[in-house]
Amino acid sequence: VVLSEDERWLLVVNAGSSELSVFRVRHDGLELTDRIQSGGIQPISVTTYKSLVCVLNAGGSRNIAGFRISNQGVLSPLAGAVQPLSGANVSPAQVSFDPSGQVLVVTEKNTNQVLTYVVDRDGIAQPPSVFVSAGATPFGFEFGKRGQLFVSEAAGGAPGATTTSSYQISDD
Repeated sequence: VVLSEDERWLLVVNAGSSELSVFRVRHDGLELTDRIQSGGIQPISVTTYKSLVCVLNAGGSRNIAGFRISNQGVLSPLAGAVQPLSGANVSPAQVSFDPSGQVLVVTEKNTNQVLTYVVDRDGIAQPPSVFVSAGATPFGFEFGKRGQLFVSEAAGGAPGATTTSSYQISDD
């Protein structure tokens, strides 16, 4: 579940149906404006930047898929905006745009990797760059005020062994 930056739209992944739903946020509640296939199987995370939307699909071919949201809350798939993860059996956790909207980040728990995708001016994610995580089982993450990426690491589920790492995304 993610709320758009302008707080007009609530986007929800539906892992069971492989759909993405859009709700208009109204003063008296929510109104469903669209429901669309996620561009893959078993969507588990969604992110927005202005009119761009990206979904992380954990099943099947495991990918990210890009969309554009209209002023009416209707999603349109972006041609060429589906990119694979690093491989099969990766167990992805989260997708998010960086604060500039020029990079997408994905964490993969089983591979201990962090993926970045440069987003071109048309909103199309390019093939991923793959980086080894500083800690085991990278999971959720957030960007700091200066653009740093803070990643929580579950250490394979070992009690008391969790860590956090920080990264800086370079210009290239």
